[in-house]
Amino acid sequence: MAHDSDILRKLRFIEWLKAELASNLAALLHAIVRNSERAMAEALAALIVTSYVLGRRLGLDFDKLDKEIAAWLARYTSKEHDIDKWTGDYAELERYLRQKR
Repeated sequence: MAHDSDILRKLRFIEWLKAELASNLAALLHAIVRNSERAMAEALAALIVTSYVLGRRLGLDFDKLDKEIAAWLARYTSKEHDIDKWTGDYAELERYLRQKR
């Protein structure tokens, strides 16, 4: 019986994290409308942190997630998407993360 409550607690936490993602996204959209740099940064940080914790709860350790982000960026930038041609944002993020290692 204690095992069932442990599973239920873990499932509820995952559901709570999913709701947090939605709430943080809403906070970001409101911050964009208000043009508040601080609120945008806080909401984006909350989205990133919540995503990492959700990934961990789903069985992905932080290092695995970091490696997947690097691999995703490498794949994305190698395809030379129009957006990255115009802005260079994805390539710049890839360089930034590589330098941090």
